[in-house]
Amino acid sequence: MKFVWQAFCVFAALSLLASTVGCGTSENENVAPPPESPISDQSARPIGAPRVATEAEEPKNMVTYSAKQVGNKVTIVATGENPTGGWKNELIQRLTKIWPPEFELKQTPPEGPATQALTPFTVEASFEASEKVTAVRVFDQVGRHEVMVIHGD
Repeated sequence: MKFVWQAFCVFAALSLLASTVGCGTSENENVAPPPESPISDQSARPIGAPRVATEAEEPKNMVTYSAKQVGNKVTIVATGENPTGGWKNELIQRLTKIWPPEFELKQTPPEGPATQALTPFTVEASFEASEKVTAVRVFDQVGRHEVMVIHGD
């Protein structure tokens, strides 16, 4: 009986080794999904890393910008549509030391399932300015935009 048990253990170890090395598998088994597969690019990201939009999900320049100065306050507004629901949109002041400050539209796709409909959004940011500001720069996935500042009440 001892011999049967040892033979079984050896057989189990060899079977395990064969399955991890790829013995007995066809050429296409145990192959990672192709790079264009949504499984491959999303499952490869480290835990806790932000999800990056695929090219198909990326908003396609559906954003308009406006800016207004009332007194000492300049407000920049970004209005547009996201390709689905669940996106997070932020207008963030860039860290560059320039006057007037530059802003960036950051758009983060949803983490999980989302409604499959164009979803409108409006975000704004503001800064204090003691002098008259004529234009502000806003950057997004398309590039740089010069936004003329309207002055009024």
